[in-house]
Parts: sequence; C-alpha cells; structure tokens
Amino acid sequence: MPKTEELRRRLEEHDRWLRNGDGRPLELAGVDLAGVDLLGANLQRTKLTRVNLDDAALAAANFAGATLVSVTLRRARLRNAVLLEASLEGSHFDGADLADADLGACSARDCRCGEATLAGASLVKAEFARCSFVAATLAGVRGLRCSFRSCDLRSADLARADLRYAVFSECDLRGATLADAMMEAAYVARSRVAGVIGPVRSGDVRAESNDWSEAADGADVRDGVPWKAST
Repeated sequence: MPKTEELRRRLEEHDRWLRNGDGRPLELAGVDLAGVDLLGANLQRTKLTRVNLDDAALAAANFAGATLVSVTLRRARLRNAVLLEASLEGSHFDGADLADADLGACSARDCRCGEATLAGASLVKAEFARCSFVAATLAGVRGLRCSFRSCDLRSADLARADLRYAVFSECDLRGATLADAMMEAAYVARSRVAGVIGPVRSGDVRAESNDWSEAADGADVRDGVPWKAST
C-alpha cells in the first residue's frame, strides 16, 4: 500500500464510518508504513496486524479502542497520542516517545517498551502482562490502579509516579527508581526488588513474598519491600 494517497483515502473512509456508519473501518495487515507521517490522525477502533510503524510520526494520533497485534512502533513519535482502552498484543515500542500519552484502561500483553519514554503519561487502570519496560522512562506517570503482571521493569525510572493502588505481581523491579513516587495501598508480590531506589513519597505498601536477593535466586524471600517512605 502506498504510504500517502491510498492511506489518506482509507483514513477518510474510516472517519466517515466512525461518524455516521458510512465508509468502512480501517483494517491493515502486513503493511510497511515505516516513517509515515500520521500526525494527529484519527485511528480510533482500527485493527492493525503485523504493521511496521517504526519511526512513524504519530504525535497526538488517536488510537482509542484500537487493536494492535504484532505492530512495531520502534522509535515512533507518539507524544500526546491517545491509546485509551486500546488492545496491544505482541507489539514493540522500543525507544518510542509516548510522553504525555493517554494509555488509560488499555490492555497490553507481551509488548516491549525498552528505553521508551512515557514521562507524564496516563496509565490509569491500564493492565500490562508480560511486558518489558527495561530502562524505560515512566517518571511522573499517572498510574492509579494500574497493574503490572510478570513485567520486566529493571532500571526503569518511575520517579514521582502516582502508583496508588497499583499492582506489581511477579515483576522484576531490580534497579528501578521509585524516588518520590506515591504508592499508597500499592500491592507488590512475588517480585524481585533488590536495588530499588527510593524513598517513595508514601509507603503504605502491601508486600508479600518478594525476592530481596541481589542474584534474584530466591535466597532471600520475605514480605515487605527494601525501599522506605520519606518522612
């Protein structure tokens, strides 16, 4: 598919479908759109499968309710994009800029976000399962009631994040930064927690059976977390 005229025509049809049921929904599979400029595009409720969007310009694009399966968005520019209630499966956001994006109530499974920037993003009620955030920047995210299950957050920056009522279950948090994060009523269980950098702003954290050992070999499993709350 051409990257410009044909895609624009399909997007116009999709927009008509969203507005009044005319046109047809946008579904793309196996398409190479690397580097495409879709700044501010309306991609609500689209279905993208195995689409290459590496290096794409997608700032302020609207993916609300969209389904992305095995989509690559490496180094994509998604600042202020909307992924509200989107379904993300097996997609790659490594090195992408998602600063101030809205991922509220999204569902992400088996995604990679290594070294991505999500500073200031909304993760309210978002659910992440088996996702990688290694060395990602999540400073100042709004993550009220979000959940991370079997996620890799090694060396991630979560400073000043709002993680009240968040869940971290079977996660790897080694070397992550939680300095000045709000963690009131957060739940951390069966996770690797050695080397986490604090202190957090509020520390009423429920914690069970976490691995405190530096080698993460299960030699020091206990309740609680090694970081402290500031006073």
